[in-house]
Amino acid sequence: MLDILFLVVCFVIAVPAIITPQKMTQREGSKIKSEMAVRVCGVIIVVLGLINLFI
Repeated sequence: MLDILFLVVCFVIAVPAIITPQKMTQREGSKIKSEMAVRVCGVIIVVLGLINLFI
């Protein structure tokens, strides 16, 4: 049950990063200015959440 909850949290965090990375890069406090880097981080979060289900 906790694994599924962790997967949902990963999706909630990562989906906005994958779909609209420009919102994250245009913030004043953002140190990451590359939209591709934000997308890659979002994909990594999703993959780690999925891997967590099987381990």
